[in-house]
Amino acid sequence: MTSNFYNIKSDNDENFQIDPEAKITIDLIRHLDSDKQPFYTGKLQFPGTLNFSEGVSFMVFISESGVEQLQIGPSPIRTKMRRRNISLSNGRFNINLHSMKDRDLKTYYIGEVLGPGELQIRNGLFFTIFLSKSGYEEIQISCLQHHKRDKVENYD
Repeated sequence: MTSNFYNIKSDNDENFQIDPEAKITIDLIRHLDSDKQPFYTGKLQFPGTLNFSEGVSFMVFISESGVEQLQIGPSPIRTKMRRRNISLSNGRFNINLHSMKDRDLKTYYIGEVLGPGELQIRNGLFFTIFLSKSGYEEIQISCLQHHKRDKVENYD
C-alpha cells in the first residue's frame, strides 16, 4: 500500500506529512547573460530539509512574463525517474530538465530526483535555471554560504 502523504523532516527531528498535491512555489527573477540569453534565479530558505528519498519534482514555468515560477513538490512519476539526470559539479547540484506542454499548450520544464540524499534549507538554497539551449536545460542548486563577521571591539 502506498502512502498518500509526503514526509518532510524538520531540523528538530519532527516528521511532518503533507498532501502529495502540496508544493513549494518560488518566484523567479529573469536575467540576461552576456550573450543576451535569459536565465532565471530564485532562493528558498526555511528551517528544514529537502529529502530526495521518496522523489522530488522540480517544475519551471516561464511562459507568462512577470510570473515565472519554480515549483518543488513530491514526484508523481517515481518509476520513470533516472539518476543519470543528476550531477554534482563545483559544489552545485545539477538537475537536467525536459520540456512538456500543459493543457493550454504552454511549455514548462520538469526534472525529478529520486534517491538517497538531502539538502539542508536552513541557510538557504539558490536556484539558477538555464533554458536557452535546447537539450541542455537544467537547474543548478547551490547552498548559500552565510559567514558571521567577527565583531571588532573599539572600532572607530
